[in-house]
Amino acid sequence: MATDPFLLGSDIGTGSSKTVLLNGRGEVVAANSREYPSHHPHPDWVEQDPEDWYAAFCDTVRRVLKVSGVPSAAVVSVCIVGATHNPVLLDRRGEVLRPSIHFWDRRSQAQVAEIQARWGAEIERRPCNGIDVLWT
Repeated sequence: MATDPFLLGSDIGTGSSKTVLLNGRGEVVAANSREYPSHHPHPDWVEQDPEDWYAAFCDTVRRVLKVSGVPSAAVVSVCIVGATHNPVLLDRRGEVLRPSIHFWDRRSQAQVAEIQARWGAEIERRPCNGIDVLWT
């Protein structure tokens, strides 16, 4: 089994990290997931700690490798996808400055309304995303 090529896939999602290990035939060898919290320090605010994402990702990878008995050297391909446009602000050393503002966060509603009122028609004429608090 350890001589087969293995594929590792991980989804760092909006509420959990999910990791799966597949053999060369695409069969699931092992899977694991770990949730992490969203924080709501004020109404309409949703934040997450990027360190929670990283810890959950590392934990689920370790667990699928341990449960499967597959050595990490046998993994020939890795695919990682993540939660969409959540900004992570870093300092000059690459350290996280603050919790990430999650795309569920609605705190910018007033700014979105102002942008829509002032430039909405122009933005819609161009090939741009719609104006919404969803877009960072």
